[in-house]
Amino acid sequence: MKLLPISEDDYNWLAPFFVGQPHELCEYSLPGVLAWSSASFFPCAAVRGDRLILGAEYPGHSNYRHLLLPLGGEEPSPDPQELKVIADEAGYPAYWFVPQTYLDQHGMARISQFFQVSEQPDYHDYVYSVPDLTELKGNRYAKKRNLIKQFERGYSPERIVFEPISAANSKPCIAFLEEWCEQEGCFEKENASLECEMEAAVAMLGLVERGRAKGLVLKIDTVISALAMASPLTENMVVLQFQKACKKIKGLYQFFDRECARRLCQGFLWVNKESDMGRKGLAHAKRSYHPVRMSCSFELRLRQEA
Repeated sequence: MKLLPISEDDYNWLAPFFVGQPHELCEYSLPGVLAWSSASFFPCAAVRGDRLILGAEYPGHSNYRHLLLPLGGEEPSPDPQELKVIADEAGYPAYWFVPQTYLDQHGMARISQFFQVSEQPDYHDYVYSVPDLTELKGNRYAKKRNLIKQFERGYSPERIVFEPISAANSKPCIAFLEEWCEQEGCFEKENASLECEMEAAVAMLGLVERGRAKGLVLKIDTVISALAMASPLTENMVVLQFQKACKKIKGLYQFFDRECARRLCQGFLWVNKESDMGRKGLAHAKRSYHPVRMSCSFELRLRQEA
């Protein structure tokens, strides 16, 4: 079985495999899979029977090559022995982003017969209640509400415009992302992951333009000052992706975050705001919004046969 590179042009034939997929980790969002592609790594796929086999290639870093849990099919996720067979056929050493529910379903004793299991703490996703983020009720959100009030006092409604991301504003969106990347030091050697994030965000803009995901921009005095994109993950959960706001404007992020929940997350019970990727500042910011749970991620690495 050979997995071949996939791109935005493959969306239509890939999409049916994601219908009803149950995994709450953001890596199982199809727009997210297609957006995260660069010179350093790229997604690939093959169809095996009635299942989609997804993988990621890392040229020059063979140990990072991995599969995701297979999607589709009438039966639940394959049992550990079948996962091993699939990995052997595809020539991959491991599965990444395996949710806790898979471990609970099959049990560590069974899984450990074929794989070494390790936690991926940098990739645990933060899950929130949509009503919590839209309403910000209670003492625990008092600081958020105060920051929103400060923003609203400084910027009258007449100065603020919300727009969906579209082909008409994609160039200003890219310019905003480039400015964000410059401020964050993306192009410095030690921040290579941020540069990849920038590339993925630009790729996601193209998916939004083609109706594969939703996007929102906030303009202040006609200038884009914040943007975010979102895509469905499970029946009841949406992923909020690439949420950026100008740091210089106090309270803007809190104001925009509430509006994203109201405008991009309606119709869902839960919002997945992705992982903190091991960044302490980002982890602190995500915890300050009081997630209802963490969606934990695990690696299953094939045991070396004696």
